Amino acid sequence: MTASRIVIAAFLGLWPVTALAQVAPPAASDPNSPGQQGQPAAGTNRGVIDNRINNDPGQGKAGEPNAAGNGAGTTGADAQSPPSGPDIIDDPNATPEQKASAEYSGPAVLSRGISASEAMNPKNTKFTPSVGLEFMYTSGLTGVNIQSNGQLSNVNASGVSLTFTLTGSKVYKKDIFNLSFNGSLSHYFQQAGYDGTSDSLTFSWRHMLSRHLSFGLSVAATEFNQNNLLYTGNQYVTSGAGTTLVTASPTTEVFDGRVFSFFTQGSVTYQMNSRLSINLSGGGFMTRRASTSLYGDTGFQAGADIAYRLTRQTTTGIYYGYTHFDYIGTYGSTDVNTVGVDYSIAFDANTQLITRLGASRLETTGLNSVALNPLLALLLGTNSTLEAVYLKNFTPDLNVQLRRQVQNLALTLGYARGVTPGNGVMLTSIQQSATAGLSFKAGRNWNLGNSAGWTNLSSFGTTTQKYESIILSTSVNRKIYRSLTWHFGFSFNRYLFDSTGFLRNSTSFSTGLVWSPGDVLERVW
Repeated sequence: MTASRIVIAAFLGLWPVTALAQVAPPAASDPNSPGQQGQPAAGTNRGVIDNRINNDPGQGKAGEPNAAGNGAGTTGADAQSPPSGPDIIDDPNATPEQKASAEYSGPAVLSRGISASEAMNPKNTKFTPSVGLEFMYTSGLTGVNIQSNGQLSNVNASGVSLTFTLTGSKVYKKDIFNLSFNGSLSHYFQQAGYDGTSDSLTFSWRHMLSRHLSFGLSVAATEFNQNNLLYTGNQYVTSGAGTTLVTASPTTEVFDGRVFSFFTQGSVTYQMNSRLSINLSGGGFMTRRASTSLYGDTGFQAGADIAYRLTRQTTTGIYYGYTHFDYIGTYGSTDVNTVGVDYSIAFDANTQLITRLGASRLETTGLNSVALNPLLALLLGTNSTLEAVYLKNFTPDLNVQLRRQVQNLALTLGYARGVTPGNGVMLTSIQQSATAGLSFKAGRNWNLGNSAGWTNLSSFGTTTQKYESIILSTSVNRKIYRSLTWHFGFSFNRYLFDSTGFLRNSTSFSTGLVWSPGDVLERVW
């Protein structure tokens, strides 16, 4: 593992950057194109040069239909061809958003940190905040403590919640920014011990150094006081350079208690030619839990991949990732080496299937309880002792995500299997997650969101525990007047430890009003 640690140290120098997407291949120009000669082709916008690329990414072809299928710039039989992707625009008067969207580099590559929430074609979205005040009712609250009767708490409580959000995207000529922040401050009338905040922040920045070189930065931070948070809409499992599942999530936590989790990743991508690109990445992560009875972790990961664009719609490649994490509050650590293949296909400009399939080799150290023989037990005054152990294992590394996003509909389906530091009770574990999310805008006033998730943890190491959770949630938003919206949310959560008899069901309900003004950053950004 010495060589791996050297590689990690080198990659940690990339912390300021992250892989958000492939660099767009340079658009080839056709010197004989009417647009190049100063005369726009029939049916095209004045001043727009049609350099759209066909199944050979290195060749431009005037007259190929655009993503909308409107046949702009087509002639003869080509006008009836099926749409093959977004335009490549070389118009000096085009907006940064049009240029960024036109520089389409194929479907996402999961080993580069792309998630199902990333749009294939960048678009400006107003940075719109919201503030809401809601009544809430929660059942099945379970704190990290033992009651006087020797049982875990299981209480119901009502209260109020103050919510706040800020989301948006900004596209410049060489930079793309994405920001999403969701937070809440809760107070329970009769159970003040469960008061607290829940916040989630994701930020990404992509910068084009040149036509062949790009770098970026992504940061994700969450802190929550309950594990029955209302999750609705597009839920997904992110992938990084190393193992896929390294941060804490409310779907895997056992108790309602303070948890903080942080993840950052950076990378550099070099586009060797219109088909081939190379990516190097590295980052770090950590999880802390307020209760001293639960364990935390600190780790880092690094990796590299080579992606080859087979056609305009299809990308494949190979990847390698290394992940290391140590535990806080107990002895133990894990090293994970992962290799595999990426395969992604964009069915159209709004729909893509992105996958990665590989295998991971785990090396884990920890403590194991060992029974002493009667003589030693008599002399030492205890029936057991602890011994350090070293274990090796292999497990599949799998992540499959299907995304479709159009103006009024966003749909995600996902499945992931990988190595995780655990949930504070169980240590190194194999985690499986399946998610489905649907967001739909009905008319001008209604927004609906639904999601379902299943997560299973199987510990690897000194115990054989299994933990499972099922979450179903829905939300409805109805615009009442201008910037004022009525919100309703409901979720059901089920948690189970199969080897201990621990079973917990929890429901959460909230309703209230949300106020959302216009773009607060429009004048300064």
